[in-house]
Amino acid sequence: MAEESAPAEAPVAAQAMPVAAAAPAAPAAVADAPPPSADAPAAGADAAAPCVAFSLTWGKQKTELKRRADSTVSELKAEVARLWGVPAGRQKLMFRGLVKDEAATLAKVGIKDGAKVLLIGSRDEDVAAAAPKEAAGGPAAWDAAPVPEEPLGKQAQHAKVLAKGKPEDALPGISGRQVPLPEGQSAIPGLLNSQGTKVRLTFRPDLGQLWIGSATATQKVSYGSVRAIEAAPIDGDEGYSIVALVLGAGKLFLYFFPSQLVSTLKMRVLGLGALLV
Repeated sequence: MAEESAPAEAPVAAQAMPVAAAAPAAPAAVADAPPPSADAPAAGADAAAPCVAFSLTWGKQKTELKRRADSTVSELKAEVARLWGVPAGRQKLMFRGLVKDEAATLAKVGIKDGAKVLLIGSRDEDVAAAAPKEAAGGPAAWDAAPVPEEPLGKQAQHAKVLAKGKPEDALPGISGRQVPLPEGQSAIPGLLNSQGTKVRLTFRPDLGQLWIGSATATQKVSYGSVRAIEAAPIDGDEGYSIVALVLGAGKLFLYFFPSQLVSTLKMRVLGLGALLV
């Protein structure tokens, strides 16, 4: 008897359930992010740069500044020019003496938190206003004192002081020309004040002050309180002058001031603009 053959099996493919197509993988989160710019600063770069906070004083004005320690003196002058209108070329910054290197950083100069920096300089409009006007009949002379009814040395209040004579330690006087105070010298000895007392004038650029000291007391005059400086040569001894510091409340007189140092006094107290005509 012939062997019965087993019924044919249905094709496997026909019985298998269709497999769902695999979902495409989600793109990586960074795939769509633009690549970092080569010019973009590294994260936290600015925050990591050290800064210094210090004060800046110009006459009666004072402000607090905060700048990067690696910024330069030239950059500081540019900010001061924007802040107060004093051109960078007419600025003198004083910190432990005159700051001369404009390419130096604040850190190299030694400016740290809490430092006090002094500015000496004049704005264009101040220079124009201070320039003496040409009088009819001849040019103006900057160093000429206002002409009173009689010479200062002949007026009773001044003649009385001059009669005491020149102090023995007075510096040699020179007439007819101006010379700078020798490098490293910050004092002018051998002067007399309005009471006829011998005094010594000392420049304190670190404090922005003039110190006028006698044997018993010292008068401190802020640079910013001096509105003008007048000088008149002493008749018969023109190497020396009577100098007046014009303050808000009046004038402070000094006698037997070396005539050749009048410009030095004006420049150090009022700035370079005081010498421009």
